[in-house]
Amino acid sequence: MHTKKKYFIEGDEVAHKENLTLKLIVKQIVKYKKEVTVYGKEKKEIKTFISGIRCGWWKNEKEWTENIFHSNKLVPWDIALQGKEKVIEWLEQN
Repeated sequence: MHTKKKYFIEGDEVAHKENLTLKLIVKQIVKYKKEVTVYGKEKKEIKTFISGIRCGWWKNEKEWTENIFHSNKLVPWDIALQGKEKVIEWLEQN
């Protein structure tokens, strides 16, 4: 059970908080690099940021669909199966 899990990894089964009946599969953590000034340091550093989570799902039996979602819109599939109240509780804890 994912009661305390904050982060998702490739292969995780998740649901979007607005559609708890559709199982999504995490395909990729989408990242980008950016040069930033770090407080207290003289030179800039390159940092990696997460721009979203690419998930895929079967739209019908033959059509695979993918989209990128913000991580705060996703919940573990086992939590989604427990219903909306459990999803709200999980989102508040994470």
